[in-house]
Amino acid sequence: MMKAHHMEDIREARKAEQEKRMEIRKAKLQGRRRRDKKLTLRSVQPAINDSANCEPANGGPTIDHTMIEPTFCDPLELESANGEPANDEPANGEPTIDHTMIEPTLCDPLELDLANGQRIDADTSKLAHDDGMAMLDEYYRNSPVDLGCVDGILAFDTLTHQSPPTDDLDTTLNASECARLQNSDHLLETHKTNMNPPCTTLKAHEVKHVVQDESGHLVADVVEALGEASDTSRIPDSYTLGVSEVFCAKNTSMEFSKVMSSLVVNGATCVRRIARTALDIEQERLRMHERDQLERIAEDRQQMNMNLAQRTASEMSYQRMGKQLRRSTEDTISRLDVKELAEREFQEIISEPTELTGDFREESDYETVLKQIEIENARDTRTQQRRLWKETYYWPMIQQRAKMIGTLPTPSGPKSKVTPQEKIAAKRLVHVLDYGTSKDNYLKWTSYWKLLSDLRNAGAATLLLYRTSAFKTYFFRYPKKLDLLLSWNEVFDLPLQRLRLRIIAEEGNDFSGKCDIEDKRIYERLRVVRIEAWGNDISVWDRDHTEYENFLANHSMISASGKSNQHVLRHGVKGKLASNKAIYIDIFPYEGVSGKRVIGKKPASTKLLSICPLVSVYPGDFLGIFAGKLRYSDSKPLRAIKGPIPRLWLDYSEFPSKLNQMRVAKPGESTNVCLAWEAVNEVKGETSFCQYWRVLVIATRYIMPLDQLIRPL
Repeated sequence: MMKAHHMEDIREARKAEQEKRMEIRKAKLQGRRRRDKKLTLRSVQPAINDSANCEPANGGPTIDHTMIEPTFCDPLELESANGEPANDEPANGEPTIDHTMIEPTLCDPLELDLANGQRIDADTSKLAHDDGMAMLDEYYRNSPVDLGCVDGILAFDTLTHQSPPTDDLDTTLNASECARLQNSDHLLETHKTNMNPPCTTLKAHEVKHVVQDESGHLVADVVEALGEASDTSRIPDSYTLGVSEVFCAKNTSMEFSKVMSSLVVNGATCVRRIARTALDIEQERLRMHERDQLERIAEDRQQMNMNLAQRTASEMSYQRMGKQLRRSTEDTISRLDVKELAEREFQEIISEPTELTGDFREESDYETVLKQIEIENARDTRTQQRRLWKETYYWPMIQQRAKMIGTLPTPSGPKSKVTPQEKIAAKRLVHVLDYGTSKDNYLKWTSYWKLLSDLRNAGAATLLLYRTSAFKTYFFRYPKKLDLLLSWNEVFDLPLQRLRLRIIAEEGNDFSGKCDIEDKRIYERLRVVRIEAWGNDISVWDRDHTEYENFLANHSMISASGKSNQHVLRHGVKGKLASNKAIYIDIFPYEGVSGKRVIGKKPASTKLLSICPLVSVYPGDFLGIFAGKLRYSDSKPLRAIKGPIPRLWLDYSEFPSKLNQMRVAKPGESTNVCLAWEAVNEVKGETSFCQYWRVLVIATRYIMPLDQLIRPL
């Protein structure tokens, strides 16, 4: 009897202990529920709602859902924060449940109440693993290890700026995870996990940005969005059809982008330096001629030996000559044309160097030429371009000297296209230029000079004039890639010529860009009726100031800039010259299939235009001004983009320009540029109101040379 009472006391004590445990667990679970709800509100929702901003609203750590690995173990199999198995016994001796392995989902944490309202009052220590999984399945309905799709989360690695592969992921466990699972005391069940949910299969460039892919945003908003954007990758298929994809197909896209970008930038720098000083140099030459003539007149006056009447008549004649000379000089200076002067300089640069092309009659003639090269290399050359151009004549000069060398024994080893005589002549030139003395170095320089000479003979003058160290580094290693260079020259020759004309025009304060449409291939594709209306720098209100006055009456906008459009095009936004790529944007004519609708039975034209950069472009680079006429009206004009405030539009139907011709993104298509509005007041010190608006075209992604610019609607 006493034994029965003792057993009953034990059962009641155990039951009380069980109830105490359940109360402790319930209290812990309720606290966990409150923390999870806070986590859901503060971390999960901002990441879902704002795909361009990966920072949570409260400044806490970002939860990257693309990096969460689904687990194959029982959700109740726990690990501590340091990776060690969790201790099942807390300090008070009571077993605890570590919820660190439970995913923060939109569902509440694990409840103790079952779906039918019953509570767990039995001895839970006797529950089997299958019973626990049944309870979890009853509560979660779906598998607790299946992440499913989290809409809005970018499938993009913010550290490497790369999208995850679209191929099926390997669902096998790694060695360390298998070892951990095998050592577990729990019975494991395998579940078919969703390792490739729909949200992670999205390509990074297909995710639309809120600000960058839409019109009507202020510059400050665009700059802030660019700073927080996690996806600025290049659009893969944005190349110009029939042109730039050729370079990608040849597995030389990186070399092409690096070499040609540096070449184009160097060419622009050289042309700008020459054009900028051409007027000053010519003016100085004319004034020196004037001074020489006036000094000669003064000397003639002192030598006069005649009577007073003759002296008076002669003095009047000399005075007239002096006035005519000064007037003639000023008239000539006023008529100087920067385009004509720059063209004359260009022709002088590419003229044939007679000192290198003359026939050698004696061996000393060759030594004399080498001495001249050594002197020129020791001092600053007249221009860098002239030196580069003369270098293309080194190889024929070496060949001439080689002909004067007698017969030499055939060297052993692999056959070479360079003769022993040519090697000897080239060796002397390498010594003079101090380019190194190794045997391998002689052969490399000889092959490189031969490549330059072949390029000049093929007519690739532009590439040779603007080549840089990047050009030399790559083709010094691969001097046999003449065909590759000729293919680049075929594409870039005319764009580089247009770039040169644009720079010369800008140095003459002409930012209209009319020189671009002087190319007949471009003009016939544009079908522009009024050439005089073309302007890349136009941002004006309508001549009828009614709309402008209505705008000022309804809005009090503080100007963000006091610089003119011409100043911004020359110096960049906020004076950031390094990110100013406006001069490198080209109108590129090509043959392709038009995406425009066909009217009637008339086929669409295959003569198309691409607005594209000639250099590599980075996110945040300034690409130019979207020109047009500002309107403030209730109805949208036929061809217009919306502004940052209601009823404000930029109508580009009357003022065609280069960036008006950009390709417009189709519905659902990503863009690589955005249109940012900036309030301007050019009155010095006045910022209280907005004189006019300008629309800046700013890159939002990495763009390779000849990639099409794609703007939002």
